[in-house]
Amino acid sequence: MRESEDHSIQVIAASADLFDGDPDSDRVDCANVLDLKFILSQSSGATGTATITISKHTADAAAGTAIDFEYRTVSDAGVVGAWTAIAAATGYPTIAGAEKTVEFRVKLKELGDTYRYVYLTATELVDSAVAGIVTAQLKKRTV
Repeated sequence: MRESEDHSIQVIAASADLFDGDPDSDRVDCANVLDLKFILSQSSGATGTATITISKHTADAAAGTAIDFEYRTVSDAGVVGAWTAIAAATGYPTIAGAEKTVEFRVKLKELGDTYRYVYLTATELVDSAVAGIVTAQLKKRTV
């Protein structure tokens, strides 16, 4: 019997203007989740930027409460940076430019016993098209 199983899901569809309209990702149900990362992949865009926040909530469609999280960058050459803490009130400001990947790790202990769902919000700061996608990578407990 396996103790955990990894899988990825698309949570903000690939778009030529990813940050347009300040999108929220699909809600991720964290029941039986051991580890959760959101992955932002930007394929093009010279000047567009956004602030990334992550929120928790009790119901699938409800508005949430921002939580602290961590991020790290991954270079084109596959060099992975160190995890860096981000305060809920601050969020992560994306960096303009093409071919960027950033991973956001959710601190599941931030959810407590009350909250079950998590989502990412990209609030556009500089209104210029950025092509990209956001996925979620989950490690789920198997039964």
